[in-house]
Amino acid sequence: MQIPWKRVAIAVVIVLVLMVVFFSSRKKERFESPQKCTADQDEIDGTCYERCRQGFYPTGTSCYELCKPDEKTEGVVCISSDGSSRTASSYDRTSASSNVEAPFIETTTECDEGYDDFSGFCIEKCKDGFTKSGFLCLGNCPSNMKTLGVMCADDNKSTLKESYFPGSKFPKNRDTSNIMPCRDGYTTNGTICIENCPPNHILNGTFCMEICKSDETDLDTMCLKGQSLRRKLISVPRVSTLPIKTSSS
Repeated sequence: MQIPWKRVAIAVVIVLVLMVVFFSSRKKERFESPQKCTADQDEIDGTCYERCRQGFYPTGTSCYELCKPDEKTEGVVCISSDGSSRTASSYDRTSASSNVEAPFIETTTECDEGYDDFSGFCIEKCKDGFTKSGFLCLGNCPSNMKTLGVMCADDNKSTLKESYFPGSKFPKNRDTSNIMPCRDGYTTNGTICIENCPPNHILNGTFCMEICKSDETDLDTMCLKGQSLRRKLISVPRVSTLPIKTSSS
């Protein structure tokens, strides 16, 4: 039987061409595939960024200062025990493709009139008679009552201070295309996420206040049953800014 050498030669050529195309594409894939980030970098949307410096935590491509141990953290705001608050410092991270170190400065926030820059967002100024405390606006106690933290009290009763969440907006120069909804268990209020109150509690201004039981009499911050008087459970819901979408979210 005569071997069809012509057909064999054509088949060999086709196989060789296919092998060349295959290995060329594999080689191209290796060169075009994104470089893996190093141990001191984070990957965000296909780009490697430097890890945050010590004392800072990441939010997208930015790094925000960690509050001091004696301060309370609300979003990116640090609140002291005396009620005063400050915006945590922040800076933009350097990408692997940049050789210029990011400046250690807070980003400029462009807010409308009547709003203040607050942790990179625009928060409405508190009304007269109210003082800003973190994301909250707290009222002042009447002159005949003492101030006990978030309460006003005299010899006969105690009441919660008036309070409310001021309006909030994104800055005019802020890109909001990567903003996500609040996570489960939180409610959106402008640009902030407010934690839902626990069961058997209602939101009173900016506080979660316990509801008295059916056999108790409601006395503002107290519940009365017969001759027994007990104080209601009152808590402040957690507040944070709307989360920013990253590749790891």
